[in-house]
Amino acid sequence: MRVLVLGVGKIGGWLSGLLSKGNEVAVYDFDLKKARMLSGVRVLEKLEEIRGFNPELVVNCVSLKNTLNAFKSVEPFVSNEC
Repeated sequence: MRVLVLGVGKIGGWLSGLLSKGNEVAVYDFDLKKARMLSGVRVLEKLEEIRGFNPELVVNCVSLKNTLNAFKSVEPFVSNEC
């Protein structure tokens, strides 16, 4: 399964590592330095790259106050099947 993880803080980083065992995982975070520290995942640097990854599942791990904005920002780049 292709999984996109939004936010790679403590939970997002842990979850992306866990999901990368048996799945194709991409991460997106405004802090590219944190994202690049992860191994076994694809780091997306721009929102537009989400379309090319074509995730089947999006896991939102950003802070609660940014949750809705994160979903709204990626919505144009994911398929209706996601």
